[in-house]
Amino acid sequence: MNLSPVAAELVAPRGRDVAEVRALVLERLGQAPSLSVRELEAAVFAANDLTTESLREAVPVEGYGTSATVQGDSHPAIRAQRLQFALEEVLHGLYAEGIISPSAGDLYGAASGSIPARGSSWSGSLQFEHHHTPAPAFSRWKLASSSSVRAELAREDLPSTFEELLGPRGSEVLREGTRAFHRGLFIAAVDLLGAASEAAWFGLGTRVSDDGQLADLIARGQNAAAVIDRTADAISRGKAWESRGLNDLRAQAAHLRDLRNYGLHPTGEPDEDREPAFTEAGCAILYMRAPRYFRQLDQIRTKLEESAHPAAG
Repeated sequence: MNLSPVAAELVAPRGRDVAEVRALVLERLGQAPSLSVRELEAAVFAANDLTTESLREAVPVEGYGTSATVQGDSHPAIRAQRLQFALEEVLHGLYAEGIISPSAGDLYGAASGSIPARGSSWSGSLQFEHHHTPAPAFSRWKLASSSSVRAELAREDLPSTFEELLGPRGSEVLREGTRAFHRGLFIAAVDLLGAASEAAWFGLGTRVSDDGQLADLIARGQNAAAVIDRTADAISRGKAWESRGLNDLRAQAAHLRDLRNYGLHPTGEPDEDREPAFTEAGCAILYMRAPRYFRQLDQIRTKLEESAHPAAG
């Protein structure tokens, strides 16, 4: 087989090809319930004054075999092949991004089905066309091993368990962080865990009654570091938690906040001390520690509420 590197280079999609084909595919799919690959290819070719016959037009060359050369890349066969590859690349990319999904049917039309029907004087069926997404052709299913392991490491019930501490928004943030970890979105998972940690400290701060400046910070929803520090100081003053354990909680809060800030501001060179936290293993460790962390903060919440509303003697 005499492979031609020149031909391979000529038919490789350019960035402009991919961009134009992507725009056209999205436009056409927005105008119909579904389209076949053949219909999309025809639309791409028509927009470029080509047809499927263009693929069969002979390209004039100089020389022979691997040494053959082509003058320019505007020949219809070259353009058609390049656009065909661009279409395949676009469809793969849109599918991977979750923007398009497969539709039942084939190259010749959408899928059809029927339901049995009976009238007063007849019986038969009602025919219909549909564009539903078919499941891959497997007869049995199970949870993927990586997802099931992640589900054990980051529990789905964690947000609802500590909703009084986190509040509705904080609980939803932690819920989405857990889902992000399950899906392998580790940067998002770490960032959302850090945000949930801040929500917990804001929640504790609302239960402190002897610090007006803390109340102002919470009302403005700003300066999480100051909220954490002043809340921890108030907990220490009230002896709501033993000092060594409180220092550990402050350190964990500061660590999560530091990771969140690093993850949300991807500027400068990667930090070799922080980057491991955004891998699967590093993120798993954070989520494994989260239940104990939030449980202790929730226990502090209970003590602060009890001290604010002591039981009648």
